[in-house]
Amino acid sequence: HPQHRLPRLSHLPRRQVRRLRRHQDQLRIARRAHVDGDGRPEIVTAPHYEVQIFNGQTGALKAAVKVAKGRNYGILLTRPRPGLPQKEIFVISDFVLHAECVRFENGQWGHAWGRKYLEDENAARPQGREKYLRVGPNPVTDLDGDQRDELTYSLVDAATDDQWHL
Repeated sequence: HPQHRLPRLSHLPRRQVRRLRRHQDQLRIARRAHVDGDGRPEIVTAPHYEVQIFNGQTGALKAAVKVAKGRNYGILLTRPRPGLPQKEIFVISDFVLHAECVRFENGQWGHAWGRKYLEDENAARPQGREKYLRVGPNPVTDLDGDQRDELTYSLVDAATDDQWHL
């Protein structure tokens, strides 16, 4: 499927490309972005249970952050942080329902926060799926003008009121 392909990697050393492609079956989302403030692009990926940041020129792994909220099927976004060179990284998964934020703090990349909507993503559900998460076109933006981004998405839970909530 075309959306599961890695970004163009022709500029990377062959050894690094092989390393990235070896994990491509788990790379549901990847993007090329300037995230660490050094002025050069990085490749940011979100395989199962983590976010990885690779050097865009060499393919070397710069950071790997565990995000134990769930498997990452969904979207990967980066957003600037006012007054800081590093961007925030967001993962919003609409299949294994969870939302995550990774940011640079205290000299390292770390898991800032996350919200999981399925306690056991692998549990059998005889009644079928009862929770759904949908993401709009610009889910991370400053909605109230306070210079801080908010994350928006819609969630329905049949076990509660079976209504969509923002």
